[in-house]
Amino acid sequence: MGLACSQVRLLTLISRKADNELETMLVSNKKLALSREQSELSQEYYSKLQNKKINYYSDGAYVPITYSYLMGDSSLKSSFVDSYAASMITDSDIAAEYGITSSSTPVTKTDNSVILTDYRGLVVLNNEYANAIIATCGDDVKCDGSGRGSTFKASYIPQIIANYMGFSEGSTEYQAIIAVYNNDTAALETLGLSTTNIDGTKEDGTVVEGGFTSSTRVEAYQQMVDFYKPIFQACASNGWTTEYTSNLSDSDYISNALTSGIFHLQTVDDYGEYEAGTSLQYYLNAAFVTERRDSVEQEEITAWYNAEKEKISAKEDYWDVELQNLSTELSAIETEIESVQSLIDDAISSVFDWGG
Repeated sequence: MGLACSQVRLLTLISRKADNELETMLVSNKKLALSREQSELSQEYYSKLQNKKINYYSDGAYVPITYSYLMGDSSLKSSFVDSYAASMITDSDIAAEYGITSSSTPVTKTDNSVILTDYRGLVVLNNEYANAIIATCGDDVKCDGSGRGSTFKASYIPQIIANYMGFSEGSTEYQAIIAVYNNDTAALETLGLSTTNIDGTKEDGTVVEGGFTSSTRVEAYQQMVDFYKPIFQACASNGWTTEYTSNLSDSDYISNALTSGIFHLQTVDDYGEYEAGTSLQYYLNAAFVTERRDSVEQEEITAWYNAEKEKISAKEDYWDVELQNLSTELSAIETEIESVQSLIDDAISSVFDWGG
């Protein structure tokens, strides 16, 4: 009976030893996985640190690239209109009457001929641009199911700019845009924009002689035309898309899309054409944009890396303790196996000795 019990005990210990060795192997594999995880984390950390954002230089600082800088948006359009309103008023009383206090020029890109397209060469537009094109050219140019708009006649461009700026058809501003676009001096003279000064009238009816300077008004219209003409020329010749509208306010998206090749910068010629697929490096070399690392972002990346490394370290400590416990248990099992095996050997020996 004692021999049989010892044999059962031995088999139980051998089974437990096998379980222990299996658990030890599984924990070792988990530790190995942590090593791989640590290696991947280090690679990702290094990769993130190498990432650069596309910036442009303005007023002594590097600024993250934005859709507004490259293509304009409602805020830039408002700046143009405000600049136009302010620059045509030279009398401080009139300026105060209408609440116009600034005649500063809107911040625009260093080269108006550079625009934003996608990888297919389509001009990347927001909905406001698209609506101005459709309002001028009609439904035939509307986007298809993939958000692609059609090309159109270049003769529509001045009207599109005037519509986009919000000038009502037939108004002086609307006609002035067209005249400036076509360099039509006769039309400008008809509109009264060729004289040096125009009398200004305040809300109370008071007339201030020489209140407006027409030359600055023409310059303001010219500024609008200079900025928007290449954009709509490119649309007329190459087509356009509103596929990316929801992401255009995100400067990181613009930067990443330029870096990855989803978006391209293109230089529009006098006919609205460009060589699709020009590399970003060309514009970096030309100093139109630059690649820079953000020091604040680098600090955030380092903090993220340290936190993730601590998590891995905590897991390693846990599995080290588990391995130590399994090793201690295995040592105890092996000792007991030796003890039981010795008892079995002694029992068998005593039986044979008694039989002899």
